Amino acid sequence: MKEKFYLWAHKEGMQNNRFGLKKESKISPFDACKYLGIENIIFVREFGKPEPSEYEKYAESFIPLKKVIWSIVGAGCTYQEGEIERVIELKKKYKNITGAIMDDFFVKEKPPFEPEEIINIKEKLNKNGIELWTVLYQHQLNLPVKEYLEKFDLITYWIWWSEGINELEKCFDLFCKIIPDKRKALGIYMWDYGNSKEMPIDLFIKECNIGLKWLEEGKIEGIIFLASCIVDLGLETVEYVKKWIMSL
Repeated sequence: MKEKFYLWAHKEGMQNNRFGLKKESKISPFDACKYLGIENIIFVREFGKPEPSEYEKYAESFIPLKKVIWSIVGAGCTYQEGEIERVIELKKKYKNITGAIMDDFFVKEKPPFEPEEIINIKEKLNKNGIELWTVLYQHQLNLPVKEYLEKFDLITYWIWWSEGINELEKCFDLFCKIIPDKRKALGIYMWDYGNSKEMPIDLFIKECNIGLKWLEEGKIEGIIFLASCIVDLGLETVEYVKKWIMSL
């Protein structure tokens, strides 16, 4: 079961003094994985960091990990020309890079790529042994997403506001009806980013338990915890994840 867990990661300290976070984080993405006992990482550019010149340094640090998913569209749906080619180049040296992800695909008025472009990008990546993943939020289910989502290899599903966890099962069923045959993973926030506050532990545990049940049933193929740059802040959710993974 542990091989199905991923840690969503950013460069060190990228969320300091943001999203209501008061304490300062210094932990590296790899050390955050090590602390939680997670063997797979999703490494995503945020606020334009890291720079492409730093990519190899991070890829090198991820060598002990089993699977690495690297962003080609960063947080906030930011895209920098050449990202796809850079990830393909990294893959040649770092064989544990198994996927690329387009983050926040539907957060802007217009998605960054049209369906036909996604098909071409996916073919290019797949040819080099890299899957193409993306992000969908629960509150985006009413958008015209189907034509885009069906072009990806895997969809990660997220709830931006913690209160939405109470609607998870009902909304996820709707999601499965929109794209029934697509591989899926559940993203779980360890901080309530939508409300800029600590994640209510009861809702957090509820989401973890639902995710584990779905993993066992084969409804999803992975659970992703977010994010590396809050792992050293002494949060109750983080400590819960650490103990929970150890117990499995």
